Formats: sequence, C-alpha cells, structure tokens
Amino acid sequence: MGWRVKTRTEIVNEGEWFTDGTPDEWFKAHAESAARGGGMGHNDLTDQQKAMVRILASEPPPGMMWLVVTYEVWHQFCQIGLYDGWVFWRPRVYVGFVGTLGFEGAEGYSLRGVGVGQHTPESNWLGQHFRLVHRIDDPIAYFADRGGE
Repeated sequence: MGWRVKTRTEIVNEGEWFTDGTPDEWFKAHAESAARGGGMGHNDLTDQQKAMVRILASEPPPGMMWLVVTYEVWHQFCQIGLYDGWVFWRPRVYVGFVGTLGFEGAEGYSLRGVGVGQHTPESNWLGQHFRLVHRIDDPIAYFADRGGE
C-alpha cells in the first residue's frame, strides 16, 4: 500500500481596510490587538499619535491637505483606519499615504508628525507634489483647538 498526498489551495486576502467607525473604536481594536500581539512588536499608540489619528480623521483646512511623517519622511496623506493584513493579521490603526511606490501604508505607531500642506505643480527631490505649510508641533493642543476633546 502506497502513500497518497492531497494538495489544497486556499485563497486568503492580503488584508482589508476598515475606514468606517470613529478613532475611539479604532483605538480600542488596536489596543486589543496589541495586547494579544505575543511580543511581535505591535505597539500601542502614544497620546500624541492618538491625537494625530484624530486630526487625520477630520477634514483639512480649506484648500489644504494633510501630510504625515512616517520613518522620518513627509508623505501626502490618503486615508486612515483599521487594517487587518500582514504582518499581524489583526485590526490595528494604519495610515495610507502616497509614497515612492504609489499608495503605501504604515502602522499607526510609526506616525512621527502631522502637518498641513499645499499641492504644487513642481515636485521635490522625492517626486512629491506638495509643500509643507505648517508642521503641527503639538497635535493634542491642535486637535483641542479645532473643537476636539
């Protein structure tokens, strides 16, 4: 009697974006995922990062756009919400932005800054078409000044 081998193919989506809900709901899901992270480096968000997320979930000033700093580089912001794909496969706060490869994303805990920018016809040395108008140095106070808690 010989061995019999079966192969099964299963399609798994790379991950899903969840941009509905509120920042408070996102923070709760993120914290729950971080608590179950098993030491995989999934960090909870700082108070400054939570304020940045709240800012990015709101509308920018008229005629302007939000800019974000992740890994020490400014990017044009696209969207924010929960993402449950690689590497943790659990919902956590994720920031989408225009990067060198087109649409890119980064973990919410990699947010290093938020700013207000304007679109420009010419590009900078990274090929980005924006200029920083105002860096938000204190996101907690900025969010409170705009009517937040």
